[in-house]
Amino acid sequence: MKKLIALALVLGTGSAFADNHKHLVSVGTKGVGLDWTMQADDYKKSSGTKKEDSNDLNLSANYRYVMPNNVMFGAGLEYTNDSSKEKLVGGGSNKSSSTTQLINLNAGYNFGSDLSNAAFGLVRYTMGNINSKDKDAGQPSEKSKSRVSGFGLEVGKRFSLASWGLTNLTYAPSISYDMWSWGGDAKKDGGLKTTTVTALNIVKFDVLF
Repeated sequence: MKKLIALALVLGTGSAFADNHKHLVSVGTKGVGLDWTMQADDYKKSSGTKKEDSNDLNLSANYRYVMPNNVMFGAGLEYTNDSSKEKLVGGGSNKSSSTTQLINLNAGYNFGSDLSNAAFGLVRYTMGNINSKDKDAGQPSEKSKSRVSGFGLEVGKRFSLASWGLTNLTYAPSISYDMWSWGGDAKKDGGLKTTTVTALNIVKFDVLF
C-alpha cells in the first residue's frame, strides 16, 4: 500500500493541467500497482509441516483515453506470481507456484465536465491464463493450465487533491463487480465454472494529464 501511495504522489505532483486533458492513469485496484509479499509460517511438529515460505508478486497497469464528450476507453494488464515451499518434519518438501496473466479492455463515461471531481462508470472485458505447478515430496510434478474470461462493472467518484498541491492527482474510490467464466483444467478437473468478485476499492487514485 505504501508503494502505491508513493507512486501516486510522484505522478500527481507537477504543473496544473488544462481543462481539456485527454489521458488518465488509474493507480490502485484495477490500476497501476506493484505489490510484493514474502511470508514465513512455523507449525507445530504434530502437524507434519516444519515451515512454509511463500512469495507473492503482483504487477498491474491501466491506461484510458478521455474523449471530448467525456467518453473514455482503454486497456489494462495484470501479472501475478505466487509461490510457496512447505518443508516437512520428516524431510523433503512440497512446492507450488502459479502465474496469472490477464488483459482487460474497458470503456466508460465521466458524469461531469470537471473530470477531477466527476463521478464515473466503467465496463470491462477481462481474459487471460492461469498456469499452476505442484510438486509434492516423492511425487512427480503436476501442471495445470486454466483460462478465464468475463465482464466487470465499476462505478466511482473522483475528488481533486489540488488543494494539497497535487494538481494532477485525484482520489477515486469505487465499487466494482466482476464475473469470470473458467476453462481449461480448472473447469475440466476442478469443476470450477464461474467466479464473482465484488470489491470496495478504497486505495485508488486517478492521474489526469
